[in-house]
Amino acid sequence: MGIQIISNRSEVEAIQLIKTQDDCQNSVTNHNDMTCVIKKVSTMDTTKSMDDPKVPQQIDSSSKELSESKLPSNACITQTIREKYHISTQIVGKGRFGTVRKCMDRQNRRWFAIKTITKAKYKERKYNNFELSILKNLQHPHIIPLENSYEDSKYQHILTTLCTGGELYDRIVKKSETPLQHFEEHEAAKIIYGILDAISYCHDRKGIAHLDLKPENIMFLTPAEDAPIQIIDFGLARYYPTPGYMTKIVGSTRYTAPEVLNRKYTQLCDIWSIGVITYILLCGYFPFDADENFEVYRKIKSGTIIFPPDEWDHISKAGKDFVTALMTYDFNRRPSAQEAMKHYWIQKELQLHPDPIQEERKLSRKQVSSADKNVLQVLCGSHVWWTPHVSVMG
Repeated sequence: MGIQIISNRSEVEAIQLIKTQDDCQNSVTNHNDMTCVIKKVSTMDTTKSMDDPKVPQQIDSSSKELSESKLPSNACITQTIREKYHISTQIVGKGRFGTVRKCMDRQNRRWFAIKTITKAKYKERKYNNFELSILKNLQHPHIIPLENSYEDSKYQHILTTLCTGGELYDRIVKKSETPLQHFEEHEAAKIIYGILDAISYCHDRKGIAHLDLKPENIMFLTPAEDAPIQIIDFGLARYYPTPGYMTKIVGSTRYTAPEVLNRKYTQLCDIWSIGVITYILLCGYFPFDADENFEVYRKIKSGTIIFPPDEWDHISKAGKDFVTALMTYDFNRRPSAQEAMKHYWIQKELQLHPDPIQEERKLSRKQVSSADKNVLQVLCGSHVWWTPHVSVMG
């Protein structure tokens, strides 16, 4: 039997009450959550809407002269942007606060994704929009790069690289149609390592928490099977306080860490979300699921992770240990992204199936380190008494 992923991505502004055994109630807003239920059925239904661009497998810029005259009056694209870019008439993604279209640079004919954000929607929901400032501060191989931006009194336009490989969500659906119905462990480990690498950079180098990690926000740069992943949608991301806690409930229901529901959390809520993604990659369904959101929240707050034998008996103990570690209920005992990258399961799977991109980065680090040592040998003689910290990221 296949695995059906049923989605309901329409904007939801209703307030959900989280009911706990101690009759404690918290007010929760469902921020346009995917609210998808994964069930074992004999057929597939992969229809869904998107927060971020769904892009074609191939783009032929020579045959796609776009007519801006066909753009609707509410397209919100200013004349300044029209002069530099051809803007597609088709909305390829619709999120909480805006829409996404494809656009092409008129001079070099490169294609990009342009995200148009309605500022008023942020004010209506009492959010601060840090996405642009955060993207300007990030430069990592697994984070969508900012290409350009425009802003006026009503709208903000963010141009990023156009990912043509689709979402991780789509590949999960595709895998569910195979006899195994989920990712191989080494395939999952490679994807998760890339996510952890990017989140380690965000947490440790930039002090940024993503706060909405899920398969829809993990894109592939190209359609190739081994294409690098790109983390997108930093619309809920924040510079987190150190020391201190964040208190506003954000994120997508089934990926939300229990401490977020308790309104006292740190950047390690991202690690929980990565644990949920890993769980899905290895078996094909959610660790916490129910028909109603309040029931999902109740299961999350219980902290009980179940590994049904039919799907998990063939998964290695190391793989299950990894998921359990990332979804440790007490976030003070949860590993950091850097620590998770060193977990035995990740290291074992990557050694058995090396990732060419990561191997190239490791080689680059070694070459830079070797060059620094040679310089020190010249300056200090043959005895090198200090090895510098080498940074390869911006």
